[in-house]
Amino acid sequence: MAGGLIGGVIYTATTQISGRDWNNNDFLVSVGIGAVGGALIGTGIGAVAGVTTFASIGAGSGVIAGELGYSATAGKNFDSEDMIIAATASGVAGGITGAIGAGSIAGSGTAFAVDILANGGASTAQYAITQLSNGQPIKPAMAVVNGLVGGVVGSAGGLFFRGSQVGKYAAWWMAVANNPATRSSLSNASRMAIGGLKIYGIEQFYRTSAANGITSYWQRRLAEAR
Repeated sequence: MAGGLIGGVIYTATTQISGRDWNNNDFLVSVGIGAVGGALIGTGIGAVAGVTTFASIGAGSGVIAGELGYSATAGKNFDSEDMIIAATASGVAGGITGAIGAGSIAGSGTAFAVDILANGGASTAQYAITQLSNGQPIKPAMAVVNGLVGGVVGSAGGLFFRGSQVGKYAAWWMAVANNPATRSSLSNASRMAIGGLKIYGIEQFYRTSAANGITSYWQRRLAEAR
């Protein structure tokens, strides 16, 4: 329910800011995407500690962050199908980075490399699937640019936030996430959900915003060239 509310707020706010026309179908899709993200986060909080917890919270955070990133950068060119693609790509990337956070390689150079690959792969896939969905050709150079920028921007954004939060918040969050007993209280569950959106969602917001911004820019340039 909370996720659906967030999705509705995202659509309403970005529609008002961008000046685009209200569309009931787009609003309902946004609510649905938010509900899916919220459900994934809730599943992670209720799961047995470990990879499932982190992967599910990471995926849910990624879905909501991807929805926000796309909605904020699409402007008047908002398309609910493209938003679904962006949210799905971010959910997959968030799930991978979440699983990494629970693994033995967490915090290592290998984990950071996998993080970059996950974000870069998500941006490339988002671009390619969006192009196919709209009946447009996939340009290899654009796919590469999306992958590189998405990987670097997403991972760097996540690394900066985690680095600034480790001593203040992330250590508590990780401890609670690994103890099902401490996750049972409503206050801790709420703080975990918010923490997941911060820890995993922020890099997917940056990644989606960068990927969609680049694609939109080049589409406008091509349209002007014609």
